[in-house]
This record gives sequence, structure tokens and C-alpha cells, in this order.
Amino acid sequence: MNRETKSNFVVTATVDSDLIVQAFEDDRCCGCQSQAEMSLADIHRISVHLGIPMTAAYDKFCVPSLSNGSFAATGVFLKSAKEHVSCPFAQGDKCTLGRAKPTSCRMRPLVRNFRKSAERVWRVGYFLPAEPDTTGTVNCKVSDLLLKSHAIDTEVSYGQLQLGLLEVERHYNYIANAIGKAPQPRITLEALRHMYTDWENTKTLDENAMQNRTTYRQTLWHFTEPVLGMLNGQ
Repeated sequence: MNRETKSNFVVTATVDSDLIVQAFEDDRCCGCQSQAEMSLADIHRISVHLGIPMTAAYDKFCVPSLSNGSFAATGVFLKSAKEHVSCPFAQGDKCTLGRAKPTSCRMRPLVRNFRKSAERVWRVGYFLPAEPDTTGTVNCKVSDLLLKSHAIDTEVSYGQLQLGLLEVERHYNYIANAIGKAPQPRITLEALRHMYTDWENTKTLDENAMQNRTTYRQTLWHFTEPVLGMLNGQ
């Protein structure tokens, strides 16, 4: 399963599409102990399901992750509900989101990766961990699981956000190494919130994601321009 895009990344399945895995029904919690990684598509889907604005869903249920060295954003994840419970939507072994659950949950036991596959080409792919979880409730072909999870539809937008995070992280690492300190995270966090919640109903998911990535990058480029000017002796 492979989808070429007009951007500089592709979405592909990196496991045998005929492989049978144990998947989870929509109303079953996948029981993952790590926090689910979120995307623009996930937050939009959850906000529609709950009948609340995307900003409210982000503020209530999501937590950003920042790198220790440069304070660059590295992703957005579901908040832990409480001690020993990694998801706010889990009720025992049930998932209250149903079909609105994050794609990273819906495609389990497959795990995403985002990596460079060629010059200026990045790939969103899927793999099975060394010891895959076999506690799912449904036998499912990998190809069918990815289709059921709408991976091809949503993962292009996921790739857009990942590229935005990567571009800014490299930029911040350069600044942190050059001046010995990282940019303050306040503006970074605000720009990140916009990248994950800005939505225009007249645009497709891909178009919204591309626009948000561009705005995120431009906002933080503008924020750091004085530092770059100082480094360049301007």
C-alpha cells in the first residue's frame, strides 16, 4: 500500500500486507501503556465526536512534548488520565471514543515511524515491534487494518505535521548550539497548538495540514529572526 503525494513524503506500509495480526475492535481499549500520539486528524475527529471545539479538545486531552536541549516541540500526545491509566477515554477495557479513537490506537499492533528514505523524501511507514502485542480481539490482515484505520487518508496529514516538527527542531538545535541557550518555549507551544487545532471547513484535511505546517514554520522562523541576525553579524 503506497501513496505518492505532491509533497516531499510518501505514506507506505512496510509490513507484509497479507500478514494476519490481532487487532482491536473500535469499542475496545488497546491497553497501550504509552501515550497515544496525536495528529490534526485525530483532534478534529475527537472534537466532532464530543461536540466541542478543537482547541477545547487539545487543551483538555492533549499534552505537548518538548526536547530537553532546544525546547523544540517533538509531538503531541494524549494526557494520562490518572496514575496507571494512560488514556482519558479508557473505561476498563472499553474505549469511549469508538471509531473516533486516534489512528495510532486504531492501527495497533502496528507502530508508525517517520524517517528519511531518500534525499528530500520522508516516509510514514508501519512496522511490527519485536514482540508484537497479541491481545487484540480480531484477526485482521495488515492491509485491511490500515484501510479500517483510514491510515492512507489521515497519515498524509500526519506526515505534514511531522515535517513541520522536524524542520523547526533542526532550526532550534542550530540556535541552541550557536548561542548556548534555547529559545523560550512559550511561543513555540502557542504555535504548536495552532498547528494541531487550526481548521477551515472549506479545506480538505491535507490542505489544512499543509497550511498549518507552513504557518507553524513561518511563525517560529519570524520569532527567531533576531537571533539569526545576531549570529550572522547583521
